[in-house]
Amino acid sequence: MRHRDLAGRLLLEPTRPPDEAAGPASTQVCLRWPVPPRGPLLTRLLALLLGLFIPAALSVAVVPDEFDALLRRADDVKSADPRAFRSMLERMEQLTSAASQVQLEQLRYLQIYRMSLDGQFPQAIAALRELATEATDVSTRFRATAFLANNYAGTRDFAAGLDALNQALAMLPAIEDTNIRHQGYLAAAILYNQAGQYDLALRYVDITLGEPASGRSRCIAGIMRLEALFALGRLPSDARGLDGSVEECERHGEQLLSEFVPASRHASCSTAAMRPLRRGCSRAA
Repeated sequence: MRHRDLAGRLLLEPTRPPDEAAGPASTQVCLRWPVPPRGPLLTRLLALLLGLFIPAALSVAVVPDEFDALLRRADDVKSADPRAFRSMLERMEQLTSAASQVQLEQLRYLQIYRMSLDGQFPQAIAALRELATEATDVSTRFRATAFLANNYAGTRDFAAGLDALNQALAMLPAIEDTNIRHQGYLAAAILYNQAGQYDLALRYVDITLGEPASGRSRCIAGIMRLEALFALGRLPSDARGLDGSVEECERHGEQLLSEFVPASRHASCSTAAMRPLRRGCSRAA
């Protein structure tokens, strides 16, 4: 409903007729927020509450978006750029009060990854077992369980690693995201390579490369393929067939494969030469 004052001017809120003692109607301030006709104390309280809560609501709407972006970026660069990864973790750790439960679980996964990156395998294993059991998000449980298999491989506990891998693979039907599903396949390839089951490793590598995969997944799968072929004595004698994998790693900023390939072309390569590669891949997946 439109309201006009006694002089006929359109107002933005209902007003009472001007008090005669207050002077002519032209002295009224008409451009005000509409406030219900309540007592002055309640009006001031409502204004105070609006001033306190509206900015807070806006900040809560912004921070989760930033948190999600940081989660995605940190996950993407965690092995290619460890310094940037650590910096983003520190930033997210300052925003935890506004994060959801699922976001906190994803952050916990990345924090455990940092432990593994630092070589703290026993601590990472204990934390991953807890996260794999208690996470509410099935994708986080799956990733934690698959990465647990990698960490067991890093400590040469292949029996425990195989048990964790079987648990992860049993969750595959519930995992819709292709990139997350590939983490399970690559965990299997890493574990089987380190356990000397190279044909089984190649099977999971082929599954990954047979589907649309991210550059990072294709890079790690290429590394696993080279290691398995090398161990089986089936590594190509020239660079043909390797260049595509090398380019995939270089495009994603992963240097493991490009550093390994020159050495892999020489017959003098030994199993010992593969150890740094294995350690890198167990942390990269």
